[in-house]
Amino acid sequence: MRFEKKNIIIVLFVVGSLLRILLCSSSPTGNAFDNHYTPISIIMETGEIAAKDACPQCYHPPVFYLVSAVIGKIVLGTGLDVRYVMKLIQFSCCLYGILTLYVIYLILSKMNISDFSRAIAFGTVCFLPRHIYMSAMNSNDAISYLFVSLCVYLMLLLLETNLKYKYQVMLSVAVIVAVFIKYTCYILLPAFAVLSLLLLKSKEFPRKKLISFALLSYGLPALLLCGYSLYNYNTYGTFLPDNVAAASILKQPQDPGGVNFFTFKPWLSIQNPFLAPGKLGSFWTLIYSSTWYDIDAMFIRFFDNKESLWEPYYDWLKGYVAFPDPRLIVPHYASNMGAVLVTLGLMPLCFTVLGFFIAVKNSFYSYTKKNEQSLSEWYKTPLFIMLALFNIALIVAFTVKRPFYSSIKSSYILNALPAYAIFLSFGIMSLRKFLDNKYIAIFFGSIFIFVIIHINYIVYHIGIFNY
Repeated sequence: MRFEKKNIIIVLFVVGSLLRILLCSSSPTGNAFDNHYTPISIIMETGEIAAKDACPQCYHPPVFYLVSAVIGKIVLGTGLDVRYVMKLIQFSCCLYGILTLYVIYLILSKMNISDFSRAIAFGTVCFLPRHIYMSAMNSNDAISYLFVSLCVYLMLLLLETNLKYKYQVMLSVAVIVAVFIKYTCYILLPAFAVLSLLLLKSKEFPRKKLISFALLSYGLPALLLCGYSLYNYNTYGTFLPDNVAAASILKQPQDPGGVNFFTFKPWLSIQNPFLAPGKLGSFWTLIYSSTWYDIDAMFIRFFDNKESLWEPYYDWLKGYVAFPDPRLIVPHYASNMGAVLVTLGLMPLCFTVLGFFIAVKNSFYSYTKKNEQSLSEWYKTPLFIMLALFNIALIVAFTVKRPFYSSIKSSYILNALPAYAIFLSFGIMSLRKFLDNKYIAIFFGSIFIFVIIHINYIVYHIGIFNY
């Protein structure tokens, strides 16, 4: 039985990895939300990190660009054409996505959950469309997911080993790297800070180790981040530079009334999975729909060699023209598959929300059962709760600052991917008395199959390899 369970995990991992490799191979190098090649090329050409105002994406922290530039220089030194260099840099993002799957499994293995719920949660991450999409694009998103997940895993190791110093140092290094990848990784600092406050009330961990833990896990990274922010302020007049042009943002279409944080209308995306007037104002609908389908048409636009027909659509998203007639550009397959995936995704969403409330409940009531579980086990659950809450708070803050659809990205929500995987497994476990495992397996297996069809159909239309 153990061998069979291990085989299932391996199959899920291999197929999920192949989907990412296929889509990355198929997707053109320039197919991304932003041009992240310019900051990389500046480092490759000058040997220096680009100034924050040197290009639209140069404001980001430098780790991703430095790593990519090193890869680019090595590959370029072999004499390969620049096109191959760009493609291999794009494939590095695919590798980050695949490694994230492995780390997520390690995290799931550290939790007291059933093998069945662990496999379903892991499979859902492996076949989550948005994570597959982001693994095929050259951006700093995929590596940010990897390092946030790695930091969470190291934190779990710390709790299991009585805050062993070796893991404290490893965690400190990982957090420092993470916060210099992308602003969205900053959720680690408050999440770890809250956890350390909870640990201070515990007598299970030595006070000396708790102090070193606080200093290394978020104290030192926060100190370095403060120095980085002060440098930015003295140089660019702002602590956290953001080169998003206000003029272009203000032109983006909006629904009357702006963004609503208290509505959820998935039926709108089932009727039409793509962005359109009347579908830009529901925060939760945009987050959810873009998690399960390509609502931005970053890949669908290549279907049937009619990419040019999408130009008016993208001009509308930029606020240049009126909304075009979607019947002229949306293939029937794209609409139907979008409706299927958005509909099927509602079940994992329900399990995840249920699992979140179970996690909160257990965090309040399990603390008194000291004789049944160690406190190190109890502290794991609040870690995931804090990670999810601060992740959502960050996206809300982005949206409040700029209340447009481009601020409401499901790619941001994936920074708390470990938390959502854990909540999903909790939700599945809670219903095992009411639902037979085979029915849950059949349902989630159907999701996985539709995702496989969806990704392969994209690859079929774009081609197996593109620069």
